[in-house]
Amino acid sequence: MTLSLGVDLSLRSSGWALWGGACGRIRTDLRAQRGMTPIVRRRHIAERVVAVAEDAAEPVLVVVERSWIGPSASALVLLHGVVADAVERSGAALVYVAPSLLKRHALGRGSAIKAEMVGAAQRAGYAGAQNDEADAWMLALVGHHLLNGTDHLTPQRAACLAGVEWEILLPPDA
Repeated sequence: MTLSLGVDLSLRSSGWALWGGACGRIRTDLRAQRGMTPIVRRRHIAERVVAVAEDAAEPVLVVVERSWIGPSASALVLLHGVVADAVERSGAALVYVAPSLLKRHALGRGSAIKAEMVGAAQRAGYAGAQNDEADAWMLALVGHHLLNGTDHLTPQRAACLAGVEWEILLPPDA
């Protein structure tokens, strides 16, 4: 069986969630990490993502929200590259979900405010209130659906799955 790990990447607080299981944040905005160089920060985040995947003790499909264009886009693109390389080395599969597709999957429309995404995640079983964890929970749900899981599956959510971008394919026996 393959598990779904949703990851909402950020340079300050990346959310992660294993579908139906644990979730948390990878914080790099804490006082102890403020002195990190950009490359050390990216490497730290990538190592934590891979550690969560490896601790799952089952094959993992990592589902990441595609970076958006904005003031910090280049820094996020670099983070995505470091994480993708680390995931590939770990042997996990990797897919990207556009922000608008994630919101369509969660709420039926391509835009949403953070509170709406938290509410959607809570309706899908998330017990917290952090927006980065909630996004990760919903990314994990996308992965669960890609793995033929049926929890919270609706026709509208099933239709969204065609828009997912596979970066690293699942092994044939997964």
